[in-house]
Amino acid sequence: MDLKNINIDMKNINIESIKAKIQSIDKKILIKFGIGIGSVIVFLIIYYTILSPIVDKKRAQLNDMQKKQTEINEMNKVISSSKAKIKKLTPQYENFSTLFHSKAEVEGLYETLSQFAGMNNLIISKIEKGKPTAVSKVAAMASTEKKRKRKRESKKLIPQKSKILRIIEYL
Repeated sequence: MDLKNINIDMKNINIESIKAKIQSIDKKILIKFGIGIGSVIVFLIIYYTILSPIVDKKRAQLNDMQKKQTEINEMNKVISSSKAKIKKLTPQYENFSTLFHSKAEVEGLYETLSQFAGMNNLIISKIEKGKPTAVSKVAAMASTEKKRKRKRESKKLIPQKSKILRIIEYL
């Protein structure tokens, strides 16, 4: 009996009638359906146990790679704009960063140093060029603040010592 010839009445369904209908079907057809359903089940088991975790890892890696690629593009834009700003500000920096722009200015400094030394009966024997050190506004303000603190502390201590010294001198 073929599947085409099976007519099931929905109102009169019994387990015995279903059994009879299934037993009347050819064993070859049942084997084909069993193999088909079994292969689908085996495929789903293999897919969800082996392939699905691998696919999920690769998908996560791909998303991460795309995210990092967009970040790289953004950083490249920032780098190129920073390079443009540096290129624009370099001439100003060079103008303001040199202490003397010409030899005439250096000679003028030597001349004024000599004049001040002569006025105070001093002799300049040697001028040495030392290692340049950077001085920032913050560092300069901090050092002056430290000097002010030291002066305040020393002023507090000096009057007491000077009173003791004055008393000793008068004795």
